[in-house]
Amino acid sequence: MATTTETATDTATATDTATRAAAVAEAAEAFVSAAVAFDPSCASGTECGAVAAAAARVQKAASGLHALAAAAAVDAGAHKEAGVADPAAWVAHQAGTTGFGA
Repeated sequence: MATTTETATDTATATDTATRAAAVAEAAEAFVSAAVAFDPSCASGTECGAVAAAAARVQKAASGLHALAAAAAVDAGAHKEAGVADPAAWVAHQAGTTGFGA
């Protein structure tokens, strides 16, 4: 049986994780909004270079995060909760691609 301290720690960890997950989703929305609003024809070459470098960093981080989060979601049965039997098909749908591309 879990002690009160273990239960409190588990609750705090779950809250921290939920807060971080919400922060990632919020940051993604902010990035997408900024990316859609960016007009390279109105920026200098230096600014475009900085944006390209930032986008590459985000792309690498997002790719890794997607792989880790998708694997954890599948392990937890999120695809089944969504009514999808095939985990690869669910991951592909989340990524907006085919099963082969996921």
